[in-house]
Amino acid sequence: MKDKKNNNILQQFLLDEYFPKTKNSFSNTKVGQQKIFDDIERKILHEDASKYRKEIKMLMQQQNEEEIFLRGSIFKREVPKIYNYTCCISEMKIDTIINISMIVACHIIPFRISYDDTITNGITLFPNLHRAFDRGLIVIDTDYKVIASIIFREEESKSQHVNFLEFHL
Repeated sequence: MKDKKNNNILQQFLLDEYFPKTKNSFSNTKVGQQKIFDDIERKILHEDASKYRKEIKMLMQQQNEEEIFLRGSIFKREVPKIYNYTCCISEMKIDTIINISMIVACHIIPFRISYDDTITNGITLFPNLHRAFDRGLIVIDTDYKVIASIIFREEESKSQHVNFLEFHL
């Protein structure tokens, strides 16, 4: 991988084998790749949702799965930054010393319905709240109030709290 010639051969093989339809849009320079990332990031952060949605639908028609995946990855990276890695419902932020985020980006209107990865369709939640939100167990109304579904039931926990500083295997 460190040998530039062999790396280029491998890269070309992978593009030919797995991405034959879109290989020509791949940039093998760091500057070219950064330009692609910056352009997508700009669209996610600043583009009008309806314009973004049209572009996503066009990419889907072109079967450009790589760019759709890349856009989703940038959405997952940028939304937590916007919310300062804080859960929108609990308002909790958990910092770690090893750069692990406990927060995930969540589409307000599911991507499969909205085709919208713009920042205005994103919030941050802890994974358990994200799952509950996606399954309709909790919703956020127009006044930003969290409402629990009547089918959602929370029982008292019988587990004991563990002090991780004193926990040893």
